[in-house]
Amino acid sequence: MPGVFVHFDPAPHNGFLLAWGRAPDAWWGLVQFIQRVRTGAGDVQELPVAAWMPAASLHNAHQASTAELPRVALAVQRDAWPPPSRWPHWYVGPWPNGELRLPEGLEAFNGSTWRMNRGQR
Repeated sequence: MPGVFVHFDPAPHNGFLLAWGRAPDAWWGLVQFIQRVRTGAGDVQELPVAAWMPAASLHNAHQASTAELPRVALAVQRDAWPPPSRWPHWYVGPWPNGELRLPEGLEAFNGSTWRMNRGQR
């Protein structure tokens, strides 16, 4: 995967930092990660997700600060913030905190992997 591996506060807790963005109020990081989701039928799947997260919520950013990552000027209007180039998956946009916005019919599944593998939901 491209980018620099980072940890972050909300689940799923890790992903790859692709770019830094400077908004008028703070620095943000464009992160891609895999979110396990449960469908309406109860199946658990993996959904690739990209989101802008506040730099303050990213850990291991000291490694990312020395990496050759793009730096983007972000607009005042957060709905204008760009997704990763040619990103074919779910793009959240800014995710400052709270519950992750997912496509309709899906809910985040942050349970234990062993439960998922045993079919226990």
